[in-house]
Amino acid sequence: MKRLRLFVLLAIVAMVAGIAPANIASAGAENPVARPIISISLDPASPMSTSVFQGTPDVTFTVVRITNLGKKPVTINQVTVVREGISFATVRTDGIWHDRNVTEVELFVGSTLVSTPRRLILPEVTFPTNLVVPAYWHCILTIKGSIAPDALVGSQIALGVSNVVVYGSDSVRTTVQGYLPVWGNLVSIVRE
Repeated sequence: MKRLRLFVLLAIVAMVAGIAPANIASAGAENPVARPIISISLDPASPMSTSVFQGTPDVTFTVVRITNLGKKPVTINQVTVVREGISFATVRTDGIWHDRNVTEVELFVGSTLVSTPRRLILPEVTFPTNLVVPAYWHCILTIKGSIAPDALVGSQIALGVSNVVVYGSDSVRTTVQGYLPVWGNLVSIVRE
């Protein structure tokens, strides 16, 4: 148990310091664990609360940092985005309830779109992805959404990451460390 605590402590210190020694996976253990260590947090580049006009496309809601503290690359296979906020406005299309205020949600790494735009089926939407995060590195994932032209004025919306499915290079599924969901700040809808 003491070795596990040492391992977790070293991983946290490495994450906070922005470094990851090459031997962190085997620190204090005769049999290193094969599971990758992944953490998720709100990135400092995530925008502050803001107001946007009805009909605004590609609003940046949240920026998250997914860090690989393991010594092998990992693949992010799935990301689930969840909605929160005041004034849930819904519209029913083809028997499915969609968010009326946010028409499409997309995932970006840098300026590269890494997902197909999807409707927000309340309260969440899941994206299949194929993002490889190298050993001791991170992926900055940006969640963008388009505001409907007839969005309800006064609505406040936050989008966050509620689940991430990650596999190591040896196809071992791992859990993500950190508090989920990771929320961005509120976006308020105003009339133009």
